[in-house]
Amino acid sequence: VRAEESTRRSGYNRIGKGVKHSTVINASPILQWNSIEIFFYLFKYTLPINPAYRNGATRVGCVICPFSSEWNDMITSRSYAESLAPFFSRIKGYVDKLQIADPKEYIKAGNWKRRAGGRDLSPDSTLAIIPHKSDLIIEVINCHKKFYTWLNAIGEFIGNEKNGSIKFDDAVYSYYTSTKENKLVVTFPRSSTNSEFQGLVKRALYKACYCINCEACEVECPTGALSILPEPRINKERCVHCQKCLMFHETGCVVAHSLKTTISKTTRMKLVGYNNFGLREEWLDYFLINTKGYFESPDHGLNVKEQLPSFTKWLIHAGIMNNVKDRELTELGVIVKDIYKNNPSLVWEIIWINLTYDAPIAKWYSQSVPFLKEIADRDLRIMVKNDYPDTSDTTVKNIVYALLRTFKESPIGESLCQYVSENNQTFKRRPHSGLSLEALAYSLYKYSESLNTIEFRVSDIMSDSEKGPKVEFGIDRNFLMKMLRSLHTEGILIAELNMGLDHITLVDGMTPLKVLKIMTQ
Repeated sequence: VRAEESTRRSGYNRIGKGVKHSTVINASPILQWNSIEIFFYLFKYTLPINPAYRNGATRVGCVICPFSSEWNDMITSRSYAESLAPFFSRIKGYVDKLQIADPKEYIKAGNWKRRAGGRDLSPDSTLAIIPHKSDLIIEVINCHKKFYTWLNAIGEFIGNEKNGSIKFDDAVYSYYTSTKENKLVVTFPRSSTNSEFQGLVKRALYKACYCINCEACEVECPTGALSILPEPRINKERCVHCQKCLMFHETGCVVAHSLKTTISKTTRMKLVGYNNFGLREEWLDYFLINTKGYFESPDHGLNVKEQLPSFTKWLIHAGIMNNVKDRELTELGVIVKDIYKNNPSLVWEIIWINLTYDAPIAKWYSQSVPFLKEIADRDLRIMVKNDYPDTSDTTVKNIVYALLRTFKESPIGESLCQYVSENNQTFKRRPHSGLSLEALAYSLYKYSESLNTIEFRVSDIMSDSEKGPKVEFGIDRNFLMKMLRSLHTEGILIAELNMGLDHITLVDGMTPLKVLKIMTQ
């Protein structure tokens, strides 16, 4: 690993503790060496050089790498065609299954790289959480490991295939199992009062259901209590119930997360578009100042057949207007109308938060476009098409164009860092370091509503890839912790962040609207 290789690596320390795993120290002895120094060293001591460099490769790694350049792809395909054949055979099978137009060009251009996950994989195991007021009920089909394998990581555990109990937070939670057709049903009665416990149980069962002995979680164990091979086992005498093996990744398991994302993806973009028009700053500015009689007056200057319906749709998805028919301000609309006079940037932060929940294209963008990755506008169309292959090319083009116009014609793009131009062809999403305290509070209560709980962890927010302030604004853990302490001081929430705790409790009965009102009065 060398600083010269990328912007991210240039920020690495030569010795890093807990960088990727809390139990591992990363040492990078040649971090500051440049490429010429590397080759001089190899030549001086006549050390072997990877022949790929002689063939023209600029970097060496996996023979088929999703992050390689077009140049390296060309070199690899010419020099290592035999090694590539099995991989491309598998890719071709998926391309044929998806009925991609012009499959040869799709593979040649590397378009298969432009998405993560494994759409159209058919997992042999499934797990479903069954809604219930007081109990936690989980149905599992073909669990790879014994369902109780990781329960001991939660707390003191006694049990077997039929029943058992776990001691957690000075309370004891029991479970029992039953069978329903080909499903194993695991029930934890009266456990709904502790959402933290329920979350840990779900992670433990996700791990058991999808485990393929990859050993990723074993590295997280600080005491050596967890061993994965030949089969997962937790040494009760060594386990301190730190839960790091459950919390290191969303859902507690790399494979579970990938398959959960795969099988839960929709296949069609539900939103037909905004007639190619984005949410413009000047449109919102005039609307919030001249709300009364806005739609009856021609003074807004919008084309009533295309621009006005598009603007209305954006307002609805932003939570400012109730519906197309009545076109009345929502309660949030009334609040932001007042806020906008003195704090328009806060209003745009609130709008973006709501769009990531209610505007399908904004929701897709927040979940699918990573921060700090250089992307071209045309890549967005390819990415959307790959995720929604049933949607027509024209619809995809129009939807993406409307989103890009929103970024370029409103503060959401540059000011909120969702679309920061790198050059004439590319852009990056960047972390929004100027996120306001009010917007973070609104985001957290919105996140809480979506989970139907007032208790969660900082690690939940940082690992959730579908919603919350990290997905919306790319904030890092240190920034979030600092802001949480400020919200704790103001009584907006309870943040227990000391002595290794990262627990957040919101005010019972408080809503996103209420917290916004309180903080802006």
